[in-house]
Amino acid sequence: DTQLGVVFSPHLLSVPRGLLSTIYAPLRGGWDEDRVRGEVAAVYEGEPFVELLPPEEHASLAHVNRSNRCALGVSVVNGSALLTSAIDNLV
Repeated sequence: DTQLGVVFSPHLLSVPRGLLSTIYAPLRGGWDEDRVRGEVAAVYEGEPFVELLPPEEHASLAHVNRSNRCALGVSVVNGSALLTSAIDNLV
């Protein structure tokens, strides 16, 4: 099975600035929230403008308003990784 079944959903919002996206990815056996968060943290380690949010907190435009940062939220829900991201696209 080579299909991942990843769903990338950029949100259409009536706001003057900012982009918010949600990504769902089904997990195979052995993956839990700690492992997913650890992998995401390892990928972005040392990236000064990427902020991995605390557990149970998801990215919102308030996290990044008027900054050049990307906020990332990570959790696991019903066997799928749920990632949220927010950026201010006008900076």
